Amino acid sequence: MPKKKNIEDLFEIKRWKVADLKDWEHNPMDHTEEELADLEKSLRELGNASPATVNLDGVILGGHARKIGYLRLGWTEVDCWTSKKLLNEKQIAKYNIRLNKAVSTGWNFPKLEMLFPRMELMADFNFKVADFGLGESEKNSIIEHTKLLPYQKAHVL
Repeated sequence: MPKKKNIEDLFEIKRWKVADLKDWEHNPMDHTEEELADLEKSLRELGNASPATVNLDGVILGGHARKIGYLRLGWTEVDCWTSKKLLNEKQIAKYNIRLNKAVSTGWNFPKLEMLFPRMELMADFNFKVADFGLGESEKNSIIEHTKLLPYQKAHVL
């Protein structure tokens, strides 16, 4: 069995000038203005808790939207996970897809309910009921059991 690789085996945290971070020309991700605004809010409130991941030459593997957020916030330097060796195009593509793939095995609703005891708090995190992949009856049940003001209901639906 091959030895399990830890992130520290392949990447290390290095400080980068934001201006030196290069967009990968084949990045297949698109971001809406709403998504970018939400990310910017997260960066402002939580800092760079999930740094961009870059190749040794500064090409972004994962974190193109974060770079936009860094620029919008006027950040000039940030920590990034940086590859310890120069990756080729095939490796860049593999990391880009893996790092950007939204992986969710499902929500644990009792735990989620503890985080969001009142549905309106979901708005702070830009969650919408539709994000949970629920059927109409499940959505209606959630809405029935919450006390939302009209503007809050419009936001989370």
